[in-house]
Amino acid sequence: MIPRPPLHRITRTADFHLIDGSGTIFVARAFELAHACLVEFLATQQLGLERMLRSEVAPMPIVQAQCDFHAPLRAGETVGVELRCEKVGDTSITLEFTARVDGAPRFTVRQVHVTIDPTTGRPITVPDAIRQAFASPRATV
Repeated sequence: MIPRPPLHRITRTADFHLIDGSGTIFVARAFELAHACLVEFLATQQLGLERMLRSEVAPMPIVQAQCDFHAPLRAGETVGVELRCEKVGDTSITLEFTARVDGAPRFTVRQVHVTIDPTTGRPITVPDAIRQAFASPRATV
C-alpha cells in the first residue's frame, strides 16, 4: 500500500512542558501537538479557528479521539507531526496525525470531527470549502 501524502506537517521540539514524570510525552500533549498541526493547516486553507468563532466557517468539534503510542517521545527530540485525511463523510471528517522522530513513528492520533451549525449545534453536511480542503488523492470522499 502506498502511503497517503500528508496534507500538512509541523515540526516541534519535545520541550520539558510536554513530558511527564516518566521522561516521555504526556498523553494530553500528544493531542495538543495534533491540534497544533490541524490549526496551522486550517489557517493555510483560510478556514482558521477565528473564522469558526465568528461563525463564518462551520465549527468542527471532535466527537471521537484515540491515541496509540508506538515508541516513547523524549524531552529534547525533534518531532514531525503529519496530518492526513482518512475520510470525509456526510457530516464528519476522520483525521490521522502521525508523529515521527527521524522517520520512526512515536504516536498516532485519530480524530473524528463533525461539522455543526453554529446556532443550533446540530450536525450539518460538510461544507464544500471544508470538503475541498481535506480532499486528497488518497482520502475517501
